[in-house]
Amino acid sequence: MIIILYDKEKHKYSYTVTENYIVEPNETWVLDDFGDNRITLITCTDDGTQRQVVIGKLN
Repeated sequence: MIIILYDKEKHKYSYTVTENYIVEPNETWVLDDFGDNRITLITCTDDGTQRQVVIGKLN
């Protein structure tokens, strides 16, 4: 899957999803700096008790 974002100057950034998993709300390590060009998207699971994490790497 591809994630496409645009900045204010209309520059296009394309990310390929590489990881998708569920974590507990206190697992903040998913926001650490991994030293690469990634995007980390986080949302709640359907019941709101856990967090779904989607990682994309810049193409």
